Amino acid sequence: MEADDNAEFRPYIIPFAVAGKTRRFFVATPEARDWYDPPKNHAMAEYEWIAANLKLAGETVLDVGSHHGHYALALAGLGPKKLTCVDAVQSNCDVTTVNLALNGIDAAVVHSAVTTRNGTAQFTRESNGRVVERGVFEVPAVRLPTLAPDATVIKLDIEGEEFRVLPDQLAEMAGVHTWIIEVHPWKTRDPHQLMPLLTRQFDVQWLNKEKLRFEPYPVNAEWIGHTTVVCRR
Repeated sequence: MEADDNAEFRPYIIPFAVAGKTRRFFVATPEARDWYDPPKNHAMAEYEWIAANLKLAGETVLDVGSHHGHYALALAGLGPKKLTCVDAVQSNCDVTTVNLALNGIDAAVVHSAVTTRNGTAQFTRESNGRVVERGVFEVPAVRLPTLAPDATVIKLDIEGEEFRVLPDQLAEMAGVHTWIIEVHPWKTRDPHQLMPLLTRQFDVQWLNKEKLRFEPYPVNAEWIGHTTVVCRR
């Protein structure tokens, strides 16, 4: 969008329907408008597959990298016992809180980056930023076993930090039977080095963005860009 369009932006609420449930979603920023109004086709394909294939009733679910809570609304509709949304950017947490309240959803919201240490971390400027050595902001930081040792389902969208978090903490999160991971290939981040850690322990499906469907993960997968893998025991 043009800069003057952004200057005139006013937040608004839209309906968001997935798996037969209609939610209300607060579009808080121009970026949110571009991402969620309407949602990307691959995102809707992912939500519908999750709804059709995952049984979350009674589960303890962690949505890490929740942004504005769009994915959380899809997860909440599947009836988890406990849902916790986590994001490193305080404004994202605030918008997620609004979206949960708009829909009467009882879920916790935690302001923190998920990384390999407890304490603080350096973070980039973007609303979908990442942990870096030297960043713009210092944010709270936590390891998954500290954050949610009882989690059974984790959605992880942490902009490349999965390449460190999973090797560091996967074994400690033995109670997690389902991981929904957005994998972000970039420069030195080679999915072919990460994926064997997952394929040895889980049945892995990945989202084919061109075909808008999930398929069994191929060992010789050609990683062109980021996509989601679902790993289930």
